[in-house]
Amino acid sequence: MGNTTNSLAEKSRLRQMIDSYGVPRMIITGFLLLMFVLVPFAGVDFATQISNVINRFSWNAIMVLAMVPGIQCGIGLNMGLAIGIVCGLFGGIAGQMGDLFASMVKRHCRIKDFGHIFPGHGGMLDRLDSIVFTAIIVYSYRVILLASI
Repeated sequence: MGNTTNSLAEKSRLRQMIDSYGVPRMIITGFLLLMFVLVPFAGVDFATQISNVINRFSWNAIMVLAMVPGIQCGIGLNMGLAIGIVCGLFGGIAGQMGDLFASMVKRHCRIKDFGHIFPGHGGMLDRLDSIVFTAIIVYSYRVILLASI
């Protein structure tokens, strides 16, 4: 009877770990571990395999992050990956321009922050300076794109 109670407690701990980590993550982790174990048997260099995994992961992350500004501004996923990437790149460039423009205005006015709402971080405009430019550029891209379709 004691073994049954102990095994139930272990199962509940295992179930908690699975629930907290997530089944999809466990499948991906298991696949990567299996791949890394089988790599030497296939004759592939382990360092090359790690480099390929990191390279592919980073490019997928860049594509996803390039689409975020377009999705947030209402273009949606139905417009296609290429349009989302171009819009994301425009949004990324506009975000940097907005941040640099806000810094230029602050230097011209000789102030450190636009406000004191967030101690150590500045005001609301300091948090949203890049979003202002990004929203304008991405919305304009959307209007021009929909007008041409």
